[in-house]
Amino acid sequence: MEANAPSPTIVLIGTDAALLGAVAASAGASNAGAVRVLAESVEQACKRPEIDTAAVVVVEIDPKRRESLVALQAIAMRSFGRAPVIVLADAFDDALVRWFLQ
Repeated sequence: MEANAPSPTIVLIGTDAALLGAVAASAGASNAGAVRVLAESVEQACKRPEIDTAAVVVVEIDPKRRESLVALQAIAMRSFGRAPVIVLADAFDDALVRWFLQ
């Protein structure tokens, strides 16, 4: 990385403050780059400009809410080919796996 290049940013999205705090603390302790916490639903956060410059996007979703999946899909499309999108969910079932693979 160049001396004047900005450090990579990890964007954390979700409503579980304790979970986001633990992930942010772990990422910060590893000097992985700047961490930006968007403590809001994925539906709200999917339009945030931070996603366009993130090196990694971590999203906590409710897999039973179609609106959350649609918002996650929008984030994945904006990040495609540039930044990985890591999904955290309480449970993965066949329907969620099919959604991811479509």
